[in-house]
Amino acid sequence: MITQAVPVPENVVREAIILWLQCRWQPELLPGLRHHLQEFESTCAGEASPFWAELNQLAERERVSALLYDVDRGWNLCPSVVERKLHDFAAYTSVQNRIYLDALAEILETLAAADIPAIVLKGAALAEMIYGNIGLRPMVDLDLLVRKMDARRALSILQADGYAAHDRGTRDGSTLEFENEIMLVMAEPTPIQTELHWSLFDSPHHQAVLDEDWLWLTAQPAEIAGCSTLILGPEAQILHLSGHVALHHVEHAHLLWLHDLAEIITQAEIDWDSVLQHAVQYDLVLSLQFALNRVAAYWQTPIPASVLAELNGLQVSSAESRILISRMDGPRPVLQRFWLDLTGIPDWPARLRYAWQNLFPNPIYMHQRYQIRLPLMLPILYPYRWVLGLTELLKRPRL
Repeated sequence: MITQAVPVPENVVREAIILWLQCRWQPELLPGLRHHLQEFESTCAGEASPFWAELNQLAERERVSALLYDVDRGWNLCPSVVERKLHDFAAYTSVQNRIYLDALAEILETLAAADIPAIVLKGAALAEMIYGNIGLRPMVDLDLLVRKMDARRALSILQADGYAAHDRGTRDGSTLEFENEIMLVMAEPTPIQTELHWSLFDSPHHQAVLDEDWLWLTAQPAEIAGCSTLILGPEAQILHLSGHVALHHVEHAHLLWLHDLAEIITQAEIDWDSVLQHAVQYDLVLSLQFALNRVAAYWQTPIPASVLAELNGLQVSSAESRILISRMDGPRPVLQRFWLDLTGIPDWPARLRYAWQNLFPNPIYMHQRYQIRLPLMLPILYPYRWVLGLTELLKRPRL
């Protein structure tokens, strides 16, 4: 008799992965984890059970396979075929990250030679300094923060060094003025994608309220890829990673990003008063609530109960509430994004420049954006662009 497999709900598999990851900090839970995994598997049908296949797929999507393998070694928590897949992911991560870190060393040396300080962000900062093993924390790109006054010069230097800038700005200089980063790609010999930041968040409002000086004053020295550099201090790390999850990826907060927060909180000595104070000052209260409440619930991360209580009682500004709620509502029509960003810019001259640059992009942008074949079509494409944005807004379903 053939036993049919019972579909495995994703929340069941996710719960198993979360428990598995918790054992990184609480190894005494490993015997209980093995029992839980057996229970999870038993909810499916015998040898035809899809549980392990679903777990492997979800772990890869959430980018935590290498972390699961690190916990599993010596405990035989999963079938050998699954363990082999987790091992392969970890091995690939280690090789890929070494390539990225070698490229990072070259970039840091190039910027240092030009007397441009840089702060290494996210994966490249966490892999060595927080995880202590470059094979545990996958990266898809490099993220570097420079001071805004150094951004144009850093961009020129990296372009001269062979990096191509993927600038989607509507006019010359618009990206540097109104965005927070630009993507740079080195195609040879191995494709390397680098994001050069001069602010942590893409929201114009947060770019305006976030104090650049505080990030640099609290940055800590680090040795990454054999180079002396800087990383964000733990309080700034928590605010940045929380804001990254909530402001940029609220529709799908990868377990890896939340795990990054848990890893920092577990290892570092945190000045929680400073975290809460700057969350209020920089309109990151909702972002912090979104991220830390999940981290605490998933892994019993050592966040003092009094800190969570105070955090959840903080008043949220109308500006932050408007920004985050709009992002929770899924992909936004271009006109809504335009208006939200426009109203987030603090001064009227900058607002007028932003409006002009988006309503009347330069011809190069228009040719690339709309694939113009006949130059004579250019004038009529401007009103077409406006109507298209308005139509997209009007067609959006009302809740």
